[in-house]
Amino acid sequence: MIPNASNGGVWLYYTCGAVTPSYQVLIGDLAGTSGQVPPATAEAGTLVTSSSGWLGPFSPSTYNQQSPTTVTYSGAINTTALTSAALGCVVIDFSSGASLCVRAYQNVTVNP
Repeated sequence: MIPNASNGGVWLYYTCGAVTPSYQVLIGDLAGTSGQVPPATAEAGTLVTSSSGWLGPFSPSTYNQQSPTTVTYSGAINTTALTSAALGCVVIDFSSGASLCVRAYQNVTVNP
């Protein structure tokens, strides 16, 4: 879970060792007035062994969790229920944490 400010400037830099983990970025945007969420993932993929790169940026309107305690995700890598701490956060699951290093960065808006 990564807090995602209103400018949506969150990026993840990853370095992957001798594993090829899958990842999923959960959708946080609620669909319609029924409070339902679209399918469990917004973006999914597999990282390449012995690689590094960037994931993101993540738009707050799509990726920030808006109702984390009332939404159930099925088919996600991690099906553990989200807690209220996920509110306003981007939630990204990885299938393996072994030989994987991930660091979050956020753009800062500068006014001239």
